[in-house]
Amino acid sequence: MGKKSKNGMNQRARKRANEAAALLQEAQAEQVATKSVEAKADADLFVVDTVGDPSALAHVPKRQRLGGDGRGGKRDKNALSEMNKRQVKRILQAQGEEGAVAMAM
Repeated sequence: MGKKSKNGMNQRARKRANEAAALLQEAQAEQVATKSVEAKADADLFVVDTVGDPSALAHVPKRQRLGGDGRGGKRDKNALSEMNKRQVKRILQAQGEEGAVAMAM
C-alpha cells in the first residue's frame, strides 16, 4: 500500500486562499469607491437642474400639458358649468336667497 496523496488538501487550501483574496479585493474596491464619494462636497455630488428641458414635455399629450391640474384638462364633474352659473345668478336676483332655498327644497 502506497502513500496517501496530499493533492486534495493542496487544492482545498489553494481554493480557500483564492476566495480570501477575492473577498479582500472586493472590500478594497468598495473602500476606494466610498472614499472618493465621501471626499467630495455635497454641492459637487448633487446637481439641481433649475432650467429644465423643454423637450421633456414633447411626449406628453397636449390636453394633459394644458390641463394645469394634472388631470388631463378635464373639468371637475361637480363644478357648475357657465350656463348653470348664469341660471343660479338669475334665480338669486329674482327670488333672493330665501326664495332660492325654498325652490331647492
